[in-house]
Amino acid sequence: MFNVINDNGRAILLLVLYALCLNRKDSTVEKVKIVQHLHLTIMSVLVS
Repeated sequence: MFNVINDNGRAILLLVLYALCLNRKDSTVEKVKIVQHLHLTIMSVLVS
């Protein structure tokens, strides 16, 4: 699926997921873990 989407589309998609996770009502610890994981994923996509 991701192969069809270009790099810009993939980055935008990840940023949307990032924003959705920030808005979730999870516990703080879980939210931090999710955000850190997404941040690493976004950075690796943007760098590659």
